Amino acid sequence: MAAKLIAQRGLEDALSAVLKMLEDSVPRVRAAAERAAVRLCERSGP
Repeated sequence: MAAKLIAQRGLEDALSAVLKMLEDSVPRVRAAAERAAVRLCERSGP
């Protein structure tokens, strides 16, 4: 849920938190973190 909110709000400063969640033991958390990271990277692109 946190990863979803980060992506929706466009909080680039929270990217480091999302990247840490990519290593979580729960597959659902890792999947949400991956989606959030992709969305954040898309927004901060050229």
